Amino acid sequence: MNDLGDDEPQELLGEHRVEAGLHGQRAQARHLEVLTDRVCGWQADLRLVPTDVLGDLEPFGQQMDQRGVDVVDACPVARQLGVGGHAGLGAFVGHGARDATVRHVTGSDANAQLPRLFVDHPFPDAYNDLVEGRAVILGSGTDDGLDTADAILASATRPWNAAAFALAPNAKVISRVGVGYDNVDVADATAAGVVVCNTPIAPMVSTAEHTLALMFAVTKCLPHHMSRARQGLRGEGVGRALELDNSVLGLVGIGRIASRVAVVGNALGMNVVASDPAVLESPVPGVDMVPFDQLLETADVVSVHAPALPSTFQMFNTAAFDRMKTGAYFVNCARGVLVDHDALLAAIDSGRLAGAGLDVTDPEPLPAGHPLLDRPNVVVTPHIASASVAGRRRLYEHSIENALAVLEGKPASRVIG
Repeated sequence: MNDLGDDEPQELLGEHRVEAGLHGQRAQARHLEVLTDRVCGWQADLRLVPTDVLGDLEPFGQQMDQRGVDVVDACPVARQLGVGGHAGLGAFVGHGARDATVRHVTGSDANAQLPRLFVDHPFPDAYNDLVEGRAVILGSGTDDGLDTADAILASATRPWNAAAFALAPNAKVISRVGVGYDNVDVADATAAGVVVCNTPIAPMVSTAEHTLALMFAVTKCLPHHMSRARQGLRGEGVGRALELDNSVLGLVGIGRIASRVAVVGNALGMNVVASDPAVLESPVPGVDMVPFDQLLETADVVSVHAPALPSTFQMFNTAAFDRMKTGAYFVNCARGVLVDHDALLAAIDSGRLAGAGLDVTDPEPLPAGHPLLDRPNVVVTPHIASASVAGRRRLYEHSIENALAVLEGKPASRVIG
């Protein structure tokens, strides 16, 4: 269970990756009569998980999605619902939330009465229909209106901490337009009475597909062959692409996205293995759970699906790359900080690795002229794995729905902390 470290295992909970009841033994779900059967909630009518049942696990909401589970604090839930009852569910807005009220919009001054959503990045016009008649967009890349905002739609880059929340005294919720909430200080948000939400389902399909696209691009040597085609050259007489059938796909982490990748890997005839310190049994049939070192030593393709934690920072370093099979391929659509890019470059240039596909880097984006951008066996995309038409729209749709739900006194679909 310690292949990736164990300092913050809460970030690896959920995603159907671990039976939450195995982590911490202070209480059981049965102690709340409003829950039934299982702590993870997929058999519970209310679809709620009490965080104190799991021990001191803050934050872990970005993974609690596979079965439509809301992550909440058990104490306010018990107070809101009452033991054994459903009354008050619609009024629950999350632990520590500032008072939230429903806005009833009527008359010619409707816009003045609509919830005010501050967006810390340019809000795409393509998604105006998601807020039309429902909310007013503020900011959109500036700080205009932050002091009057009822809610914040947050990107992945701007830090949201105590100082930032002080600039938004009326905000009751911050809703990430994405999965990771590394840039949101959940403790500071809680202290400010701001509910933190994210959208873990929204980019799942697109990111899994992009992972597979990078895997195909590098194992089939597409940049090399495209270069030859541009030069008017024929194909080479000796093959260089990896045949995926009967090769080994190693997944570092076996959550939502990795599970979808695993299903496709199985369909391609690949032998799929996974390493995840928070998983006792693979959620995908035909996937063997193995130690991290064994995965590195046996996989022809290593695909990374781990969260950014102190224990996973630059987990792919010189030692890790030296353990990988000579001629293996490396794909990362998770977080750039998981990889020592100097070590990756050295592994590429030495021939230890045959190629790499990266959607995330550190720094991000890589500066123009970075050597990884010039290698013919490396494909780098600028953190756009979720950027399908459907995937990107879902990100905004889910983040807006989360924000409006909290403002209306309803449970958001994904609450962190």
